[in-house]
Amino acid sequence: MVDLSTREHALNLGCGTDGIKAANVYADIEDRAQHYPGQRFVLTDGATTPFKDKEFDFIFSLHIAEHVKDPLSFCNELARIGKR
Repeated sequence: MVDLSTREHALNLGCGTDGIKAANVYADIEDRAQHYPGQRFVLTDGATTPFKDKEFDFIFSLHIAEHVKDPLSFCNELARIGKR
């Protein structure tokens, strides 16, 4: 049987000003905290984040990899902080 992931701890990395509503943590390279009142917002470049290993059940990161300086480091970071 396949063990399904939950979205209890979901990150929107590269959220911009109109992030994914299913996320409960938002992160961007620019300070967008005012767009997420009452939500956790983290300022980060995406390749080196302050998150713990396997902290998130699900990570949304749409149209971001083509904008980062080192796509391999970015993908490795996603693998590190995501449970799957």
